[in-house]
Amino acid sequence: MKLIAIRLILVLSLVTPVLQADAQSKPIIVLDPGHSGKAVRGVDTQTGLNDYDYPNHPEMEEAFRVAKDVGAQLERTGYKVIYTKQKVDDTVSLRKRATIAQNANAVIGVSIHNDHGRPYKSFGQVYAQSIGQWRGGSQSKPKAIFKNQQIASTSESYAKTFAEERTKVEEHLVSVTPISFNNRPGIEPGNIPQVMLFAGTSPHAVPWVYNEVGGIGFGKKQEALYAKGLANAIEKCVPIGAKH
Repeated sequence: MKLIAIRLILVLSLVTPVLQADAQSKPIIVLDPGHSGKAVRGVDTQTGLNDYDYPNHPEMEEAFRVAKDVGAQLERTGYKVIYTKQKVDDTVSLRKRATIAQNANAVIGVSIHNDHGRPYKSFGQVYAQSIGQWRGGSQSKPKAIFKNQQIASTSESYAKTFAEERTKVEEHLVSVTPISFNNRPGIEPGNIPQVMLFAGTSPHAVPWVYNEVGGIGFGKKQEALYAKGLANAIEKCVPIGAKH
């Protein structure tokens, strides 16, 4: 019996590190379903930007369901998925969302939103991190500027893939486009989502892709198509087994 036990211990000692290595080698994906259960009003200590978010129904419920659908698909494929919110009505600042991804050493962050002022059949957009994007103050004198060239190049490449993969399955055209936050009450002016700006800085900069889709006519079928397009894009951008 002692000999059998010793052999079993030796076998387990050989297998366990392999299992641990497999778990550690899974690409870490952070999914960021939009909006918070309560209004967030703070000042980011690193940039001086107003860190503002708010509840937005039914977008936040729809985006959360889509995120969970995307995550389930990715986990079946072999990814490790982390969410910036654990429940649909969690309240999480924009800085905290970025920090969650940085602390996890995520290979990509993906924001998921929809716009109930636009029809699903004709509205699909993707935003990337790019050099020179800014938030706060004015374009000539901004509070914060995006400066990470490596992350920008990765995000821009990923954004193109997201637009392509989403277009294939969502039954409408999805494009990589610029965005403007100018003249929006309570929101810092500029042209990059703040979670993407924050994520692109030290200690562990994370490439991020921000997604929008039309909310008018957005039902269960459209949720499923949106989730499938996002999951396909992530799998293509950061394939299992590739070095990240």
